Amino acid sequence: TATAAAAASHEEGVGGSDGEGSGLEFQLRDRAASSAAEREYEMLATTMAEPGDVDPIAPLYSMKDIRAFEGGLQPGDQVMGSYDRCSIVTPYLELTGELLIAKNNFYFKHDALGPDKDPSLIYGSQLDPGQLPHWSNTLIREIHLRRYLLQHNALELFLTTGETFFFAFQSTAERDAARASLMQQRLPLFIDYNDEIVRNDVTDRWTKGMISNFEYLIFLNKLAGRTFNDLTQYPVFPHIIADYTSVELQMNNPATFRDLSLPMGAQDPVRLEKFKEKFEQLKEMDDKPYHYGTHYSNSATVLYFLVRLEPFSRLARELQGGHFDYADRMFHSVATVWDLAARISHSDVKELIPEFFYLPEFLTNVNQYDLGQRQNDEHIDNVVLPPWAHGDPRRFILLHRFALESRYVSRSLQLWIDLIFGCKQTGPAAEAAFNVFQPLSYEGSTDINATENTVDREAKWSVVRHFGQTPRRLFDRPHPARQSSRPYPALGDPDGQLRDVLWHRLVESAVRSVVVGEGQSFSALGACQVVVPPQRTLAVLWGGWDECVRCCAIDSHREVCVIPRLADGRPTCACFTDTGSTLCVGDSMGVIDVFAVTTDHRRRFEAQLVTTLCAHTAAIVCLAVSTSFYMLVSGSEDGTAIVWDTVRRVYLRTLGGHEGAVTAAAICHSTGDIATVCIKERASRLRLWTINGALVGAIDTATRVTSVLLSSFSPGVHVNVIIAGFDNGFVRLWEILGLRPVCELRDPRFTVPVRALAITPDEANLITGDDDGRIVCWGHR
Repeated sequence: TATAAAAASHEEGVGGSDGEGSGLEFQLRDRAASSAAEREYEMLATTMAEPGDVDPIAPLYSMKDIRAFEGGLQPGDQVMGSYDRCSIVTPYLELTGELLIAKNNFYFKHDALGPDKDPSLIYGSQLDPGQLPHWSNTLIREIHLRRYLLQHNALELFLTTGETFFFAFQSTAERDAARASLMQQRLPLFIDYNDEIVRNDVTDRWTKGMISNFEYLIFLNKLAGRTFNDLTQYPVFPHIIADYTSVELQMNNPATFRDLSLPMGAQDPVRLEKFKEKFEQLKEMDDKPYHYGTHYSNSATVLYFLVRLEPFSRLARELQGGHFDYADRMFHSVATVWDLAARISHSDVKELIPEFFYLPEFLTNVNQYDLGQRQNDEHIDNVVLPPWAHGDPRRFILLHRFALESRYVSRSLQLWIDLIFGCKQTGPAAEAAFNVFQPLSYEGSTDINATENTVDREAKWSVVRHFGQTPRRLFDRPHPARQSSRPYPALGDPDGQLRDVLWHRLVESAVRSVVVGEGQSFSALGACQVVVPPQRTLAVLWGGWDECVRCCAIDSHREVCVIPRLADGRPTCACFTDTGSTLCVGDSMGVIDVFAVTTDHRRRFEAQLVTTLCAHTAAIVCLAVSTSFYMLVSGSEDGTAIVWDTVRRVYLRTLGGHEGAVTAAAICHSTGDIATVCIKERASRLRLWTINGALVGAIDTATRVTSVLLSSFSPGVHVNVIIAGFDNGFVRLWEILGLRPVCELRDPRFTVPVRALAITPDEANLITGDDDGRIVCWGHR
C-alpha cells in the first residue's frame, strides 16, 4: 500500500471483464503494498550501498553484437552497455537474455522461449514488431542493489509507472558495472540518498507517529532487500493477533496480541524447551547450532498463503508435481496458521506476508479451484476466518490492519524489528532471544560457488532456494520505541466526526470542483473547468462554441494554449493525475483522449496526445483517476463504469449492473476501492466496488446524489468513508466497511445541489461547493 505496498508493480496480465479472472488481483497487489508509503514519504526511494563495493568495470561485449540490435532500438538511441546472460526474475517467470543500457532507454532481449512462457507478463504491453522491449531511463526512480540466492549479483529498478524489474547478473562486478552505466545516463526523476540518512530520518518519522506501522515495515523490508519479485526473499510481516476465538476483537486487551519480543518458535514455553534442547545438542556436536530447522519466510510459505490466486496457484502445483498439496496441509484456516506456528508444530515457525493486511481476495477461492477434502471430510474452499471477522474477508483485513496500528503493537513493534532486521538477528543476542536459524539462511554465511564438490554445492543451492533467506541486517543497536501511536482524529473517526459549519464563503458562480491547499486555502472552479496540479495556477477549460480544449491562467484568464484533439466528439469532462503529468478528456462519442502533459513554474503548458481509450457506447459523464494505483474509472450514459490501466493504457474491466447513466465516480487512493453513482428514476444508487471489480454493497437514496468522494486515509489508522452530496444541499457519510451511516450534514441556509467535495490536508474537515457558488467548511469545534 503495501502496499503497500507497498507495497507496486505491473506483474501479471489483465484478467477478464465483469469480475472474471484473477490477473488484475496480482497485477495490482504490489501497488497496494507500496503506494501508501510512497505517497506519505517520498524518500522511501533510495539506493542502498553494499559493503565492499568495487570500482565498476567496463562491460565486455562485441560491437558486432551491438550492431545486430541497433535495428530494434528507438530512433536516435545509442547503446552504452551490454550485459549478456542476464535474467529478469519474477515469481512466475524467469527470462534469460541480454540487458542493453542505452542513452535514452534500457532494453531487454530475451532468449528463445518455450510455448509455456509468455513474456508479455513482464513487458506489460504489446510491442511493435522489430522493436526490443524497452523502458525510458527518465522513468527510473530508484535503483537498489540486491542479492539473488545469497549472492550480491542483482539489481532492482523501480519506475514511476509502478513497474519494477529485478535483474540477476553473472557476478557482482557485472552488476556494479550495469548500475554505473545507468547512473551515467539522464535520470531526472531518480532519488539517491545515503541509506543511513534515509533510514534514520524515516525511523524518526515513525517514532513520532508521522507514518504508519504498515508503511514503516514496507520500508524496512525494501531496505533489507526483500522484494515481491523473488519468492525466496518475499517481504515478511509479523503475526500480530493471538485471539482467534472471540466474537469481537478487543484492541485494548493485551491478551489479544502476540508477544512481539519473542520469535514465533518461542511463543509457547513448552515447545521452546524442545528447540533449546536441539540447540544444545548441536552445540555439543561441535556443529553450527541453531534453534529452528525451518525459516519464518520462504517460497513455500508464500505459495501456501497465496495458493488461491494466480500465478501462485500454478506455481504451487508445479512445486507439488502438477497437483495441489494434500488437503490437510493446505491453508484453510487463519486460526490454524497461528496455532501451528505458535504452539503445536515442532517445525512450523512462519511469520506472515503483507497481503494479510491489505488483500482480502487471497482469502477467497475466486477461481473455484478443487483444493481437495480433509480427513475430517471438510472440503477446502474459502479460508476459514476467526469469529470476529463475521465471515467477511474485507472485515478481517481491516481489523487486522487496525490491530497492526493499535497502541499495543505500536509500543512493541520495535522488539520484533530487533529480531528480524536488527541487533537480535545474529550473534549472542540472537542466541539469547532464541532466534537462531539454519546457518545457510544468513548473508555471508558461506561462499557456495567455492564449494568444490558438485553434490554439496547443489545441495547448498537447494537449501537457499527452498529453506529461506534471512533479511539484510539494518540495525546494530536496539531499535527506538515509538513515542506516539495515534495521530489526530480524521473526519471519519468516532472522535472526529463532522458536526458544525466552521465557515462559508461565496464565489462568483456555481461551483463544480474544489481543490484545497495548505491552511484551508482553496481554488473553486465552475462548469467545464479543471485545475492543473500541482502548481494550481492554470486550468483546463472546454465547452466553448468551437468545442476545443484550452489551458488558461486562473488569475488573468489568459489563454496559454489550445490542446489538439483528434476525436470528433464534444468534450464532456476531464481530469488530471495528482502530479499533473497526465490529462484525460472524455467526449460525447464515448471516447477518452489521454494526453502527456508538461508544465513548469513559468506557466508553460504542453499536451501531447498519447492514446485514445474506446469501450463506451455513449457519452462520457464522469472521470476519476488514481495515481497510487495507476487506474482510471470512466462513467457513461450507457450505464457502465469502466476501469482502465493508465500505464499500459488498456481496458481492465467493466463495472456493470447500473440502472441508468453513471453520473459520478471516485477512487480511494489508499485501498483502491471505487464508488459509482447512477440515476435510478428520481433518486440514485450508490455502489462500492473493490479494486478488482467485486461489488461490496449498494445504497439507495431518496434524493439524487450530485457528487461523491472517497476518503483516502491510511487504513488501520483512520476510518475511511464514502461522502455524497445531494441535490437538496445535504451531505451524508458512510463507513466503507459495512456501509454503516456515519453522519448527515445539513444547514437550512444551504438547499441547492452540492457539486464539489474535498477533504482538507489535515484530514479533519470537509469542503463543499454548491450551485449557489457557496464554499462551506464542515468540521467539529
